Amino acid sequence: MEVAKTRDQSDYENAKIECEEAYKDWEEAKILAERILARGESAYIEALEETNPFSDISALGSSLSFTAHDQVTIEVTLHVNDEGAVPSEVKSLLQSGKLSVKKMPKGAFFELYQDYICSCTIRIAREIYALLPVHMVVIQAMGDILNSKTGHMDEQTILSVAIPRGTLERMNLETIDPSDSMRNFVHNMEFKRNTGFRATKPIDISSLQQTGA
Repeated sequence: MEVAKTRDQSDYENAKIECEEAYKDWEEAKILAERILARGESAYIEALEETNPFSDISALGSSLSFTAHDQVTIEVTLHVNDEGAVPSEVKSLLQSGKLSVKKMPKGAFFELYQDYICSCTIRIAREIYALLPVHMVVIQAMGDILNSKTGHMDEQTILSVAIPRGTLERMNLETIDPSDSMRNFVHNMEFKRNTGFRATKPIDISSLQQTGA
C-alpha cells in the first residue's frame, strides 16, 4: 500500500508541475498577444522568433532576419540558397524503359531558379501576415553572384520587393507564375534568361512609408 501511495503522490506532483508550466506558457503567450495587438514593434520580432513559422528554413534559404520599422512595416533579409536549390538536369523515361538524364538548358534553369526565389518571398509574406497585424512586408533576397569588379562571388541583393497585405490577399496564389507576380508589387530585380540574376538596389523603405505604397 505504501508503494502505491508513493507512486500516486509522485504522479500527482508531476501532473501539478505540468499544469503549472502549461499555465505559465499560456500566460506568457497571452501577454505577447496583447503586445502584438497593441502594435508593439518589439513584440513582432519576439513573436517571429518564438513561433518560428520558418522552421523549414532550408527550403527557403540559409537564414532569415527581421526588422520592425514601425507598427505596420516588417523588413525581412533572406539569405537564399544557391543555384543548387533547383535541379540542373531533366530526367525522362525512354520508350525502351531506360532513364534519360540531360542537362537542363541554361535559360530554363535560370527561369526555374527565378521562380524559386520569387515564390520564397511570397511564402515569407504569407506567413508574416498570418501571424502579425502589419500591412507591409519588405523582403531583401540576398544571393551569391559574380562581382564584376573583383571577379569573386559576393553576396548581394538579387531581389527587393515590397508586398502589401491587401495586394497579396487579392491574388489567386494557386495559379500565379511566381516571377510574373512580382509585377504586382514595387520591386527591384535585374534578371536575364541566359545569365540569371544581377545585383540590384534594395528598396528605400522610407519612400514607401511616405507614399503609402
